[in-house]
Amino acid sequence: MRLWNVLVAVSGAACAGSAPPKVLFIGNSYTYFNNLPAMVSALGRGDGRPIQTAMIVRGGATLDDHWKGDSAAAAIRRGGWTHVVLQEQSQLGNYVVINGAPAIFDDGGFVAAAGRFDAIIRQGGAKT
Repeated sequence: MRLWNVLVAVSGAACAGSAPPKVLFIGNSYTYFNNLPAMVSALGRGDGRPIQTAMIVRGGATLDDHWKGDSAAAAIRRGGWTHVVLQEQSQLGNYVVINGAPAIFDDGGFVAAAGRFDAIIRQGGAKT
């Protein structure tokens, strides 16, 4: 999901008159080094709409790595989130040459892991 989509979804939740949105970011160094949670919080504050954020990141991690590590799933299951942003590893789908033959990294792990995460996110009452 692009940052704009996150902001629109979270902003809508903030406008609903309920408690401030709580957004969990699950990803890797792209989320961490760009500090997306802080950016989203700052944009919310600038618009007078507080947004609480947290992140679970690991450099180079795929969503499948996060699923197998279980800390992300455990955080989701603890609940309290209104939104969970899933950021996949950037190399999936890239064209590479392996042993002289073109190949594309398989995205099957992404599809399966995103589906598993989405199921527990929805069970907790949050939006993916």
